[in-house]
Amino acid sequence: MSTPGRHKKGAKKHYKCAILTISTSKYWNKEKGEEDISGEIAKEFVTKSGHEAVYYDVLPDEEDKIHAGISKALNTDADFIITTGGTGLTK
Repeated sequence: MSTPGRHKKGAKKHYKCAILTISTSKYWNKEKGEEDISGEIAKEFVTKSGHEAVYYDVLPDEEDKIHAGISKALNTDADFIITTGGTGLTK
């Protein structure tokens, strides 16, 4: 068996991921009960690819909230984290 073949054979087939939308406007929209479309698309992509979204959150563009959200995601059993948001620079 080739080296790439051995590598792929030993790789996991199913991964768990955490998804974080980082956007103040999306955060406030979620607080009003509105859907986070980009986060939903990310979850759909993950599940349709045969994997599992084990954590999801929407965070405002505030350093302490982002840090806390990433820390929470790291404390799950997720293998990786997807972040979405940030359509431009803000002050």
